[in-house]
Amino acid sequence: MPILSIDPAVEDAQRKRLQEVKAHRSPDAVERSLAEVRTTAAEAGANLMPAIIEAAGAYATVGEIMTALGDVFGYYVETPVL
Repeated sequence: MPILSIDPAVEDAQRKRLQEVKAHRSPDAVERSLAEVRTTAAEAGANLMPAIIEAAGAYATVGEIMTALGDVFGYYVETPVL
């Protein structure tokens, strides 16, 4: 089975794009939208999609959104079995 390897130039280009997005977004809007994700996630049975879409519209990254959800729901850590 072939192993996927990412060209370092592609990785560098993606990192630069991410830095560019973070440099030009509104930190306040991102933090507000992530706070809304956390608040909505804490409500039993609440629809998270509008809050997640709002966060994406404020240019929050997938990692930032997942961290906000992890803050509420916690993180799964698999127990290694040898």
